[in-house]
Amino acid sequence: MTPLYSDSLPMGSVMGSGYYDENATAECLAIPNPGFVFSHWNDGNTQNPRYIHLSQDTALTAFFAEGCMYHVDLFSDNPSLGSVLGGGDYPSNSMVSISATPSSNAYAFYHWNDGNTLNPRTFRLTQDTSFSAFFTENWRYHVELHSGMPDWGSVEGEGDYFANSQVSISATPLNSSYVSWLSSKELMASSRLPTPKAVSPSAPTPPATGWRLCRARRWRP
Repeated sequence: MTPLYSDSLPMGSVMGSGYYDENATAECLAIPNPGFVFSHWNDGNTQNPRYIHLSQDTALTAFFAEGCMYHVDLFSDNPSLGSVLGGGDYPSNSMVSISATPSSNAYAFYHWNDGNTLNPRTFRLTQDTSFSAFFTENWRYHVELHSGMPDWGSVEGEGDYFANSQVSISATPLNSSYVSWLSSKELMASSRLPTPKAVSPSAPTPPATGWRLCRARRWRP
């Protein structure tokens, strides 16, 4: 059974109470009276209507408040670059969360029309509000890999990648063991680099060098 209650009948009523089969989905609706708005359910949920999966008897109470509804309009400056989420009608003084999502890794969120760069962004709604999200082409970076001693092993993973991409690189030893990666900054700062340890006792001792990851360059595509 799913009993629904209104915290204040003069402010609003509820629909959806009744008996349901186990694992059924119940629709719970809070209906504010004129001059009032739905605020939240007793568990803090603010969805209205609200759909719940029933695995046991569940009771919900709808809370209402004085006030009016305000509208949030969201736009994408270029829909082919990205989309926005969070527009709609909300009670006054609600905390509203909006977000902007690039359409692919080739693009990145830049800013909202008021210059704010938070994404997602949460604000208190006190009036009808409109936001536009601006997107831009994403930075691309180049990963350049070198083996400190090519005769001792090879490296894989070099190429161009978009900013914030997860990049996988690997080092494959030949008659030796992998020691470590070194960035170009580490190479320039080190006067002596670690010596790879040979797996084979007959392998020659390599010069003082190691695997290294060269400096990445970035540019606009």
